[in-house]
Amino acid sequence: MLFKFLFCIFLSFFSLYICIDLFGAALRVENVARVKGQEGTVIHGYGIVSGLSGTGDDLKNFSPTAKSILQLLTRSGLPESDIKAISSSRNSALVEVSATIPAHGARSGDLIDCAVVSAGNAKSLAGGRLSQMKLFAPIPLPPEESPIQGMAWGNLTEIQGKPNNAFITKGCRLTADFNNPYIKSGCVTLVLKPEHANMRMAFNLASSINNEFKHQSIEIAKAIDGSYVVVRLPKENYGNPMKFMDQLLATEILINIPMQPQVLIDEKSGTIIIDEDVQVRPVVISHKNVEVEIRPPVVPPEQEINPQRFIDVDTETKLKQFNGEAVTNTKLKALQASMDALRLSAQDMIDIVKALHQKGAIIGDVIYAGK
Repeated sequence: MLFKFLFCIFLSFFSLYICIDLFGAALRVENVARVKGQEGTVIHGYGIVSGLSGTGDDLKNFSPTAKSILQLLTRSGLPESDIKAISSSRNSALVEVSATIPAHGARSGDLIDCAVVSAGNAKSLAGGRLSQMKLFAPIPLPPEESPIQGMAWGNLTEIQGKPNNAFITKGCRLTADFNNPYIKSGCVTLVLKPEHANMRMAFNLASSINNEFKHQSIEIAKAIDGSYVVVRLPKENYGNPMKFMDQLLATEILINIPMQPQVLIDEKSGTIIIDEDVQVRPVVISHKNVEVEIRPPVVPPEQEINPQRFIDVDTETKLKQFNGEAVTNTKLKALQASMDALRLSAQDMIDIVKALHQKGAIIGDVIYAGK
C-alpha cells in the first residue's frame, strides 16, 4: 500500500555557497556556447540484412512504404540477388542505416559506428548481417543522383529490449572528407547552449571576449541576440585561426550583472544543486507515493495546523518570523531538506523539482546539465 507524505513547507533560510570553482574551473566560453558550423552530420541509406532465423520481413504483409524503398534501392543499384533474398523467405529484412559524422569532421577512409533500424515488418534483427550498402548525405536528391558519402556492412549487435534496432561498431567506412567550416566572411559565430541562451549571458559573453582581446583596435565581439554572438577574426590570426579559437574558447566569462538564483540538475550523475535564494510559489504536485503541497507562510500570530504526517524541518523560518522578518515565498532548499528527511532517492528528488519547474512554481533559473 502506498502511503502519501504531505509536505507543508514554509519559508526557510538554508545557506549554500555555489561558485563556478565548485566544478573545478572558471566559467569559460566553451562551457556556455558552441561554434556554429561544428555540428554533427548524419548520412543514411537503405540496405538488406540477411542471415535471420525466420524473423525477417514478411513479403505478404510488406508495407507500401517498404515497397517504395525497395524500388528506390533497385534504381540505385541494389543487386537482384538481394531483392530475391528478401522476397523468397523471412530470413532477410529491409533496414535503414545511419551514421553520424563527428562535429569536428572526418576523413575519407575513417571507420565510424552506424545504427540499423528495421524499415519493414521484421520481428527481430538479431543474428543478422548487413550486406554492403551505400550511405548518402542528407540532400533531397534521388539515390541515383546523390553523392555517396560512405559504405556500410558487417554483423549486427542487437540493442537489448529493441529487437528491431541494432548497431555495427566501426561498420561504416567514409568515402569522402567531411570538413565543417566555422569561419565565414572573417567571422566566427558562437551559439549559446539552450540553458544559457538569454540576452544577459550573450552580453556578458561578448563583453568578456572584448576584454580578453582589448589590445585590438576595435571590439571584435558583438551580441546579435540572446542566442548568437559574432566574433571577428583578428587579421594577425588569419594564417593560424586555431590558435585564436583556442584562446577564444578558453576566455573566462565575466558576470557583470547579478545572475538569477539557479537550480542545476544533472540526471546522469543524479545530482541537484540549489542556490540559497531559489524560491517556490504555492503549488500541489504528486509523484509516485509522495504528495507535495507548498503553502504560503503563516503570518504570526496565526496558529499553524500540522497534519499528523507533517515533517517539520523549517526551524529557521520560525526564527525569522519570531524576529519579525518578512516572509513571502518558500525556499526550495526547505523542500530539499524535507525530501532528504524522508530518504527519497536522488531521481525522485530530481523528478519532483522538474515537476515544480514545469508548473512554473520555481522562481529562478533551472539548468539541465549536459543539454
